[in-house]
Amino acid sequence: KWHNRMQNVTVTGTDSTGIVMGLKPSKIYLFRVLAENRIGRSEPSKPVEALTQEEGK
Repeated sequence: KWHNRMQNVTVTGTDSTGIVMGLKPSKIYLFRVLAENRIGRSEPSKPVEALTQEEGK
């Protein structure tokens, strides 16, 4: 079942990772990335699919 819920995670320009909280085990999530600087904001990336691990693994 598709749920259209968005969560924004902001990282600084010196970081290359971010943490998304509240994900459920054994679920597929789609992520898109945007970049923003003094010139403006980029277009979103194409969605990237990620599968969370089973609980207890």
